[in-house]
Amino acid sequence: MRGFPLGLEWNSAEKTLQSRRMKTSRPLASSLFVFAVAVILAPFLTPARKPATADLLVLNNVTVVEVRTGTLQPDQTVILKRDRIYSMGPSNSAKYPRNAESENCRGLYLIPGLWDMHVHLVFGDWFPDAQDISLPLFIANGVTGVRDMGSELAVVQD
Repeated sequence: MRGFPLGLEWNSAEKTLQSRRMKTSRPLASSLFVFAVAVILAPFLTPARKPATADLLVLNNVTVVEVRTGTLQPDQTVILKRDRIYSMGPSNSAKYPRNAESENCRGLYLIPGLWDMHVHLVFGDWFPDAQDISLPLFIANGVTGVRDMGSELAVVQD
């Protein structure tokens, strides 16, 4: 290697001209890159934690209505974690904490939430407070989503 002014060096084998500072910063930059990738990927590589039993509700022996295929899947265990479906499978092979709250649903059916695409939540003066009565009735009948056909938005949002 030949010395050049300003701290530059010529490497004839690699035919490169570089500063001493570049030589020391390359390993540092590559180390920082590896560290950044590790930090970004860490949440995806950690094992999943099992939910606390207080957050679980287990529905045993329920018949699940599969709406895509139009079939019934009897004797299923559905595990709910808070307000989401955590897992579902045959009751005879379901794995869950035995101290979790569970319900025997033999003879009962589980379906996806239904939508009513034409409702009137507000009926005017002849049926005051209709929205207070309508919404609980929808939920009781499995309707979890509605499309209101013309009520005043301010009234529905209350």
